[in-house]
Amino acid sequence: MKPWNFVFTGDIHLSSPRSYRYRPHGNENWDTACGQMIKLNPDLLLNCGDLGFEGWIHSDELVRVKANLDALPFPCHVVAGNICVGNKTARYNSDDAAENKNIDDIGHNVSSRLLAQFESNFGPYNWSFVHKDVRFTGFCEMLVGSQLPEEEQLWKWLEDLKKEPPARFHVCVMHYPLFNETLDEPTYDNRKVENDAGDGWYDVEYQRWYDNIDNPGRQRIFEALKELNVNIVFSGHVHHNRVRYADGIRFETCTGTAFKKGCPPDCNSEYGFVNCVVTESGIETTFIPLEKESNAESRGPGGHEPPRDYTLAEKPSYGDEFPELWTLHPGNRESK
Repeated sequence: MKPWNFVFTGDIHLSSPRSYRYRPHGNENWDTACGQMIKLNPDLLLNCGDLGFEGWIHSDELVRVKANLDALPFPCHVVAGNICVGNKTARYNSDDAAENKNIDDIGHNVSSRLLAQFESNFGPYNWSFVHKDVRFTGFCEMLVGSQLPEEEQLWKWLEDLKKEPPARFHVCVMHYPLFNETLDEPTYDNRKVENDAGDGWYDVEYQRWYDNIDNPGRQRIFEALKELNVNIVFSGHVHHNRVRYADGIRFETCTGTAFKKGCPPDCNSEYGFVNCVVTESGIETTFIPLEKESNAESRGPGGHEPPRDYTLAEKPSYGDEFPELWTLHPGNRESK
């Protein structure tokens, strides 16, 4: 096998000046990342979701993201992120979720409406294909435990996938990490928002709940990964780069390009992406930091359910369906 490469990114969160909150530095960082990826000449790009910043509110944002990805000189395969289709299912609301006050966890659960909206823009959120004897598989793990009809469809889809002919290697893409530290960690409680140990933001139990998949679904996904002979699982959501292993499977998370979050001390939170080189003996991954980071100022609050002040948003000055024009990667820029 002649060595070849693909790239993996996560949490690009492209945003629009027409929103009540806007992160131009994230758009500019994505521009930089695209320029660096193009120089690596990959066969394809895998993206673990959270493509827009307000796509669940402003559906036209997803259209713009799709146009941006389609302009790349190599194909891009994406899975749905929680910002696109809703969070993993919460059974309770937290009154105070770390830094976000009065967050409506139940109101942000994954929904059939948002899944359909994502699929209408990006195609199926569960997919699998083979390229140069590597099987690439992506699916929407937020469905696990949701009891939506799409969850049962996911389990059937995974069962059917086991019948497909094997490839030399199998790479899987999810949005949420399957676990924070270990496969057998407990199912956390999103109502527990106090950090009694005082060890930092990441040790708040709510955050640990937010950053993994609950059991028993976690174990069921893991058993499916083993039966599918998966070698590497890529995921995002946590905005840091770290590698963990479970029963021989490599689990690697990636940083984003839009904003940074608190993380454990042994993680890399630099903006960047992962380059993956495929050889006869395996797949070697290398984290590639951005050559430069934008210092453009953000506008509006963070969090999931902040006050929405649309007086901050820019108004269109011409009759365009998409008046916001974030930058595109080098060689594919637009102007009005």
